[in-house]
Amino acid sequence: MNERKRVDLVLEVVELEHEIDSVKERIRDIEWRIDRGDTTVSHDHRQKAIDKHRWLSRELAEKRKELIKCESSV
Repeated sequence: MNERKRVDLVLEVVELEHEIDSVKERIRDIEWRIDRGDTTVSHDHRQKAIDKHRWLSRELAEKRKELIKCESSV
């Protein structure tokens, strides 16, 4: 296994995990604002954040699979 590739994959996984945490926080914030009647956010904003969370989660799963394959080829 190429050590550089493994390190790059680990860094990508860490970055995606951070982005997912950020999106989760954004979803909670939007829901809180909607519950309190804030008219500057909408359910559309929430749906876009949820869609981004799904996309990032799929991307993270793919990177983890790639990392496992990379590590198992040692």
